[in-house]
Amino acid sequence: MGLGRPYVYALALGGEEGVGAFLDHFLAELELTLALSGVGSLEELGPHFLAKENPRPSWDGEEPKGFAPTPGPPRSP
Repeated sequence: MGLGRPYVYALALGGEEGVGAFLDHFLAELELTLALSGVGSLEELGPHFLAKENPRPSWDGEEPKGFAPTPGPPRSP
């Protein structure tokens, strides 16, 4: 992950205070993302959080048990 451009934009627009505000916002977003992922700290992250592939359901004529398709957005006429 790169932080170069936002960091430089914050510096250009707000100087030292802008960079401080950017870092505050970035760390808040990181903490929120970790919490929503069920992780308490960066040290708890590992390869087990990555999906190797997106498994597709196998269709043998019947929908799998517990499968409920999500309705899409309404179609315009």
